[in-house]
Amino acid sequence: MPPVTKRARENTSTDLKERRQSEAMSSQLMGMINARFDEQASLLTTNMREAEERILKVLLVRLDDMAGEVKLLGERVRQLESEVNELKSVKHRVSILEAKVSAQVNANYACDLRMHGLPHVEGEDLRTLYNTLCVALNLTPPPRIREIFRARRNGQSVIDPVCRLV
Repeated sequence: MPPVTKRARENTSTDLKERRQSEAMSSQLMGMINARFDEQASLLTTNMREAEERILKVLLVRLDDMAGEVKLLGERVRQLESEVNELKSVKHRVSILEAKVSAQVNANYACDLRMHGLPHVEGEDLRTLYNTLCVALNLTPPPRIREIFRARRNGQSVIDPVCRLV
């Protein structure tokens, strides 16, 4: 091993001092960096919580508005269902009344009249003959008849009332 010179001792000592100083500075620097990192992480966490709270408040307000609208729509649907049921009931009653009116109208025209034993005369109008007969029997106005027919002779009864003259 070669002898250590004074200069080599000084350089070694200086290198050691610089290394120690550099290690001390790097640990101080690392401490400062870690402190700054922790500070920034804390600030970021705080900012994120504040942003989450603001977003949550906005969402809750919108959700409450939507819940109110859904409630109003539900009430409107129930009201409309009630109205539909009422309209169905009215429609049913109207159809019953229409059937009664139709039956009443048809009751006025529902019968045919067959005349037996009347000789056929050329150009004769059976409706005019019927009206004349009703006036002679004091049935005014004459009952409504849908059709008047001349019946053929078949040896049965002379009168075949399909409808009654009231």
